[in-house]
Amino acid sequence: MELGGTRLCMADAPGAGKTIFTRRLLAWASCQAGRDALAGGKPLLAVRWEERSTYDDWPTRFRLGLEDAVDRFCNPDRVTKEAVVDWALEQGRVLVILDALDQASPERIEVFRQFLALAEHNGWNLRIVVTGRPFAVNENARLLDERWRFGGI
Repeated sequence: MELGGTRLCMADAPGAGKTIFTRRLLAWASCQAGRDALAGGKPLLAVRWEERSTYDDWPTRFRLGLEDAVDRFCNPDRVTKEAVVDWALEQGRVLVILDALDQASPERIEVFRQFLALAEHNGWNLRIVVTGRPFAVNENARLLDERWRFGGI
């Protein structure tokens, strides 16, 4: 993602460190080094979800999750969380990290497909990282088009 492309799928075996990778990626993207590499030093809104998300109707509540992530940093008298999220989406400054594609039910895979379509429809220039086991990537290849780059841990 630092070298180009906005979508990355990391597939590897159980216990390879995919979840740890996503947590470390979130921490890195939230510090100055990550902002420098991914957003030219400018602010970046990085969020991480996993299959066991607290937002049962994710991604329909995708915006709510982003707003929750920035809420404690906003002073409603100066800038609202909604305005921050709008700005981040418009500027292409959102990194979405989705862990455990292999644990997702068929219904959740459909939700992921709808999320990608929603992002496309709204013109959101999101950076997306997905992790999962190789079988899940193979089974869902129709979702991962030519815009995706692939790797392993």
